[in-house]
Amino acid sequence: MLFKALLETVPEFRSETRVFSPRSFVLSLYGQYAFGSQIGYPCRGGVDFFFVGVKRAKVHPCGFRGAEKLGGFCDLEWKKANGQVPCYRSEWECFRDPSEMFGPILYGLSHHWHFLKKLARDRPYFQI
Repeated sequence: MLFKALLETVPEFRSETRVFSPRSFVLSLYGQYAFGSQIGYPCRGGVDFFFVGVKRAKVHPCGFRGAEKLGGFCDLEWKKANGQVPCYRSEWECFRDPSEMFGPILYGLSHHWHFLKKLARDRPYFQI
């Protein structure tokens, strides 16, 4: 209900308040929690973004996937670390906002026909 309320309220007050998250991300979270659907794009954590633990400088795909250790920051082989299975667990704006914003572009470049089908099927998502 919180995400639904944000979807309805943010457009009215965006100019007056500091709301940085794109509405497409909020819509994605709403669909995920209310209906179990994944209408948005998976997090790019572990592909374009990584989480580095401060205490020991160990690299993880993200904070939600802390059990997946990729190695030490100084010893990490970035090309081997760059890959993942689609993940929707993160709610962190620093990971999911860019994933939602660049997801359509990256998906459209690599999956032309699937992207056009998704565009037709998920019209409210793309309008936001």
